[in-house]
Amino acid sequence: MAPFTGAEALRSPFNRYAFHVRASYFDETAEIVKQVTSVGIKAIGVFYQNDSYGKAGLEVVTRALKPLNLKPVGLGTVERNTVDVDAAVKSILAGKPDAIVQISAYKSCAAFIRAVRKAGFGGTFYNVSFVGTKALAEELGAEARGVVISQVMPYPFSPATPLSGEYLAAGKAVAGDKFEPDYSGIEGYVAAKTLVEGLKRAGSSPRPLRGRRSR
Repeated sequence: MAPFTGAEALRSPFNRYAFHVRASYFDETAEIVKQVTSVGIKAIGVFYQNDSYGKAGLEVVTRALKPLNLKPVGLGTVERNTVDVDAAVKSILAGKPDAIVQISAYKSCAAFIRAVRKAGFGGTFYNVSFVGTKALAEELGAEARGVVISQVMPYPFSPATPLSGEYLAAGKAVAGDKFEPDYSGIEGYVAAKTLVEGLKRAGSSPRPLRGRRSR
């Protein structure tokens, strides 16, 4: 129920017992490419984590660029749980990108952003939501200018939507002035709301799954 991941392995092949509330990495990364190219940017580099998460993102970027007769101008990887980005910086900047899509953890993304800025890159960075908006912003501080993070949840900091308003009211009712809304929090709220709604619709005698007795 509501796994905190956009991994394709949990979506394909279809599993009727898996209930997702967030977009897949494929969907999210494809929207990033759509946005980048819609403003005329064609030279796109890709910095990605060397695992299934990062490679899935690279695959989508490459696939989304193909109909436009484009391909990444530079690629660079980082190993999981490390910030050794020097080789990635050299490899990606060699292609002279105007924008860089990042599919990695916030620590390595922040290290890469600092290193590339120091090397003179003045373009924009695009990240998928799994990077952690708050974590990356706090890690970069004043260096966060020019960093874009896609989102798969409503804006959680004001009642801009009915769902955001519910989330803020619920949080303040429990924690008062100590409540600190963020994107992870509203995703948890959506997951809980979805689960409760499912239980309501199941009625007083929900059907057991795979023959197991319900309790």
